[in-house]
Amino acid sequence: MSRNVQILATGSYVPERVITNVEVDALMGESTSQWLIDNIGIRERHWMSPDQVTSDLIVEASKKALARAGISASDLDLIIVSTDTPDYLSPSTSVVVQYKLGADKAGCYDVNSACAGWVTALDQGARYLMTEPTMKYILVAGGYGMSRFLDFKDKKTANLFADGAGAVVLGVGEEQGFLGSNLLAVGSFHDALGIYTGGTFRPCTPENLAQFGGPKVEFVKKFPKTFNTEYWPKLMQGALDKAGLTFDDVDH
Repeated sequence: MSRNVQILATGSYVPERVITNVEVDALMGESTSQWLIDNIGIRERHWMSPDQVTSDLIVEASKKALARAGISASDLDLIIVSTDTPDYLSPSTSVVVQYKLGADKAGCYDVNSACAGWVTALDQGARYLMTEPTMKYILVAGGYGMSRFLDFKDKKTANLFADGAGAVVLGVGEEQGFLGSNLLAVGSFHDALGIYTGGTFRPCTPENLAQFGGPKVEFVKKFPKTFNTEYWPKLMQGALDKAGLTFDDVDH
């Protein structure tokens, strides 16, 4: 029997360290501050301190969500962490979060779907609760520690990214919450933007490190200007169709 899945509480966290455009300009040796302000609206961003890792950000956001939901970490049945800047290649960052929170009865796993990661993880968490009657609470969290992977020789990426985390506690309620979702991927752009050093494709061998440097964000090829306008409507329409809704239903 399908159950009504709801977001019971949310939490967020950003590191205390604030980095201005001027500071980024100094690191890059070139000024892009005015372009950022005029085109994107970025004036400053938050970066982790040297002693922080991605799991630390997620734990802080999760503590807030748990407190607002009125439950403890020991009540969690499952932890799903979305990140493409994990603490380690292996084991999963969710295992670290479980340990740091003290969520000793929660199963856990990571999702890496880049920018779509958190909504993908939310979809999975909702479906667990919809269909698994033994589960009561699921923590879905996303964490971003991109400051550790910036290449300050690349002005197309080094000035854009920051660090932070968000978390929600999912539970079951009387009123309808989660309606449906739609997942869409365009695999032909897997080699366009990402962190390409550190996995089996390009291991951190002395030879690769000498040629490519360490793991860092790489903008390899451009996306078409029509990418968003072509694919977002398809994604939205698919979600509405699965939920039995129309655009008018969303508007109202």
